[in-house]
Amino acid sequence: MSLYDLYDLLCCARRRLHPDLAGRVLPVTLKRYSRIFEQFTEFASTVDIPANYSQQEAIEHAIELFRDTEQLSKTLHQRVVTATDFFFRSTRVTSNVVVRLSRVTC
Repeated sequence: MSLYDLYDLLCCARRRLHPDLAGRVLPVTLKRYSRIFEQFTEFASTVDIPANYSQQEAIEHAIELFRDTEQLSKTLHQRVVTATDFFFRSTRVTSNVVVRLSRVTC
């Protein structure tokens, strides 16, 4: 997956959110998810992703780099993972990333 493809994929996921899905969370939660996901998307546009990564591996790699580069707290890291999971209903990225989160000391 190329850098351009990942950025385009992330931008598209937020823009194409179905209103029914948006209605499943409180407006304040949607705002928090959107804000952190937008920051993550901007960061992901600068990340070098290996070409042989699948979509899920590329997103997980970008989340890990975002966590390390931005020195996110455990709470903000969990919010990035949850927001990514929310906007990508077809791809569950939380499974591997949350396991790695348990090894993080903040």
